[in-house]
Amino acid sequence: MTTTRDAYPIIQRLNRRYSLGKEDSILDCFRGVYEKHIKHRREQLVDLIVSAGNLGFLIHQDQPNALVLKAIQLTNPNFEPESLATYSHDEFERMRNSAKGKYFELLVADKLNKGETVGDLVLPDGFRAELAESLAQPGWDLKILDPHGKVADYLQLKATDSLSYVKQAMDRYPDIQILTTDEVADRFNGVLDSDISNKSIEDTISETFSEQSEGILGDFLDAFNPIVPLCWIVASEGYRVYVGNRRADEAATIGFDRATRTVVSGSTGAISYAIGLGLLSLPLSFAAGIAYDRMRNLSFIYDSFQKQREYLNRLRSYQSTRLLTR
Repeated sequence: MTTTRDAYPIIQRLNRRYSLGKEDSILDCFRGVYEKHIKHRREQLVDLIVSAGNLGFLIHQDQPNALVLKAIQLTNPNFEPESLATYSHDEFERMRNSAKGKYFELLVADKLNKGETVGDLVLPDGFRAELAESLAQPGWDLKILDPHGKVADYLQLKATDSLSYVKQAMDRYPDIQILTTDEVADRFNGVLDSDISNKSIEDTISETFSEQSEGILGDFLDAFNPIVPLCWIVASEGYRVYVGNRRADEAATIGFDRATRTVVSGSTGAISYAIGLGLLSLPLSFAAGIAYDRMRNLSFIYDSFQKQREYLNRLRSYQSTRLLTR
């Protein structure tokens, strides 16, 4: 049992620790607590930036090709990505091939109208490229208009690696120049080389079909990638232990808490991305990490309050027993 004499040194130590000096202020007594709080907030901010940045990089890299989506929509108006698994191999190949040709046309027109060079072809100032409105337009696929809107030239666009297909088009419409993919132009004289390979077109189309058919679970698994944030946490805590700023057990406890916050933040962002919220998933990921910290702090305060309440109840019971036994 603690007596008054035993408690006196403890009271003196607490008095020296928290008493005000002549040049001290009340805030000076809490300077250590304040600095610890600021350090924690800075650490939390960096963790959430790393987590949200990791998700943001994926979103930026994983945006579907807008021209491919437009080509799929124009050539396969009844296509439903969610039911891709029900299509047969022949149906899938047919959809991909039809979208491939239209994507090549859209890509060439887009590059020309942006002033870029497509192989050896570049438009003079004021000229523009315009695609045929009908998918079944005979003879030509793209027309080049001068600054006055008059047709300056027509082009056939062939996204293929088949020489016979290009030869048939050339024989049928000998007066219309053909712009084709790199593979054919290297082996066939008399056509324009787009410097765009047939394989790159096919790969882009296939990747877009695949991305559109993954579904929510696939998008979530793609977006939920906490490896980089967790590596950052392990490295930063390991460094603090190495320089002696933290004990190993403290680093393990704090690191586990930081990792949990990162997982909560990353999973929230991944779910938001998977359901189609796009860039909005970044602030939601950030907000989830902050909300986790708030809930954890409230839980800690509640547990601490309960423990102190239990201690005071036991102390009151003890004092009541002493008074009754006197």
